[in-house]
Amino acid sequence: STRKESSAASDVYKRQSEEYVQAKKYFNSAFVIAEKESKDEWLAKSYNDLAVIHSIQSDYLQSLEFYQKSLELKEKLANDFYIAITLNNIAHAYKSLEQYQKSQHYFELALERLVSYTSQNDDLKALEYLSHIYQSLALVYSINEEHQKQRFYSEKIIYYYKKTLNTKETVYGLIVLTRLHLSANEFKPARQFIEQLTLLKDSNEHPFQDEIYLLKSKLALHDNNELQAIEFIEQAIKLAEEKGQSVLKKEIYLYASELYFTSGRPYEAITFLKKYQYIYCLLYTSD
Repeated sequence: STRKESSAASDVYKRQSEEYVQAKKYFNSAFVIAEKESKDEWLAKSYNDLAVIHSIQSDYLQSLEFYQKSLELKEKLANDFYIAITLNNIAHAYKSLEQYQKSQHYFELALERLVSYTSQNDDLKALEYLSHIYQSLALVYSINEEHQKQRFYSEKIIYYYKKTLNTKETVYGLIVLTRLHLSANEFKPARQFIEQLTLLKDSNEHPFQDEIYLLKSKLALHDNNELQAIEFIEQAIKLAEEKGQSVLKKEIYLYASELYFTSGRPYEAITFLKKYQYIYCLLYTSD
């Protein structure tokens, strides 16, 4: 069974890799056309598209280079919404590289641009981006131990997720709030948000099932229920490997290694520590 699951995950990863190679070829072709036409708007989009592909493939250093080039062109075009999106993407890349001070800086710049844009434009999509930046800022302020700012944006997240009818937006907001409370060892509110997430766990309207199982495992471990914690983390591993999302897999593998070690299962602990180290090297080392 385990061998079949590993083979299935490998097939998914291979198929995704082939799709990304094709996408990269397409975006490179679009870039050549944009460069030939000397159109800043086209070039800005092409740089952004190439950055996105490199980011999906966990090549964050290369994605940052393309995002910065896109940003320079978007500054010339002077559209605050598009500038904010690119600043937000740069912030996420730095967050994935665990450069949290730089990440915070770019999230703050993105927020500034987006507030400026939404004050003059009635744009629903921009308001959704604003809620995402609130969530990102709350998390990065928590990591950087700026707790007063973290609480301020946590309140904004609660306000937004209570208003939205979008399941995906609701789930992600609840995940952020759960993470914030777990990191502060505030288990009662974390449990309340986990209970709400559990009701939405099996919905096909969002892609966060693996992250929900990770959080449920952490809460079960706090409750001294190791068996349930392991059951939940095994679900998280299975789902994460099917998706191939490296940053979350890195977190899941490290946590799984620590969980198996404390549970007296050294072989599994070493196995997942090696998987964590492999992804870490993949993400944070460059040629």
